[in-house]
Amino acid sequence: MNPHEECPYQDGRVVIDPAFKADAPARYARLREFGPIHPAGFHLGLKGWVIVGHDLAREALTHPALLKNATPAADALAAAGYVLQKLSVGLGAQMMEADPPERTRLRPLASAAFTPRRTAELAPRIEQIAHDLIDALPPAGEADLVEAFNAPLPTTVIAELLGIPEEHHLDFRRWSAHALRVASPEHRPALTGLHGLLATSSRTNAAAPRTTCCPPWSPYATRRTAGWPRRNSWARP
Repeated sequence: MNPHEECPYQDGRVVIDPAFKADAPARYARLREFGPIHPAGFHLGLKGWVIVGHDLAREALTHPALLKNATPAADALAAAGYVLQKLSVGLGAQMMEADPPERTRLRPLASAAFTPRRTAELAPRIEQIAHDLIDALPPAGEADLVEAFNAPLPTTVIAELLGIPEEHHLDFRRWSAHALRVASPEHRPALTGLHGLLATSSRTNAAAPRTTCCPPWSPYATRRTAGWPRRNSWARP
């Protein structure tokens, strides 16, 4: 029996759409029953492959013939209206979309901010954010822990690491979520907003004086500017 006769295909491909993602664990488990790799259809009519086997996925991610940089497929992506790979529009020029030697250059810059010592220095502030979120929960009744705690905790920490002012944290969280939902009508506006916010934050932080008592990547570093005063600034003693 041909396993594809019962595989959940539409027109010979697995359709990766919002319905698939909403039921992703079960859908991926079903695909694994039929093999580790399947032809797939993505948003905007793009065609490719989805790999659901661990060993094959590791091989694909490290295979020199499979590129993360989308430049060779620029024409096909442009024809489909896909923008995620574009510089200053989508998510291009970042480490996850880079191949060596550019990825090799970028990775140490990111890794340096998350050494065990530097991660330990973040712990007090992360704990404070967690306690603040817990204190904000209603004292009685029900609460959505994903919306009220699980989602805002990591995005708040990341926003502070990036030096984004507190008054823009909600924008950062909202735009980040929509930027990764390529089928959402808010996808492109979210990318525009996110790029604008990060560009402004980068310019502001580059010009801002910082305390010398902690490294500049740390949220404990004081950042004060006339344009974006922080309501909360932390300086380690």
